[in-house]
Formats: sequence, C-alpha cells, structure tokens
Amino acid sequence: MSGDFELENNDEIQGEAARFESMVKRNESKFYDVDQIRDLIDHYLGKNSMSWAEKALEWGMRLHPNSSDL
Repeated sequence: MSGDFELENNDEIQGEAARFESMVKRNESKFYDVDQIRDLIDHYLGKNSMSWAEKALEWGMRLHPNSSDL
C-alpha cells in the first residue's frame, strides 16, 4: 500500500518539476509554497541535477526570503 503512495508522490513531483522547468524556460512567474520548493529541490538533488536544484532554491528564496526551511 505504501508503494502506491510513493509512486503517486513521485508522479506528482515529476509533473511539478516539468511545470517548474517550463516556467523557467518561458520566463514566467508562478507561486510555489515552501513545501513545494523543498520537494523540487529534493527531486533535483536526487536526480543529481544541481543546476535545477539551485534554480528552485533561488526561486524559493525570492518568494520566501525569510524562510528558515530554505
């Protein structure tokens, strides 16, 4: 049962990562809460994609400059 939950979360983060990358490439702007940013950073770090992890962190710091979680 927990495997299904993890797969669903993996599908969700894959979709969110695709939307984030599209936003960056199109020079658009979208709101992400701190948890979403952290999930994106973890996703990119897990894929060893440091440049996208850095972009997600920078975006998160712009949106949430006082967040101690980021």
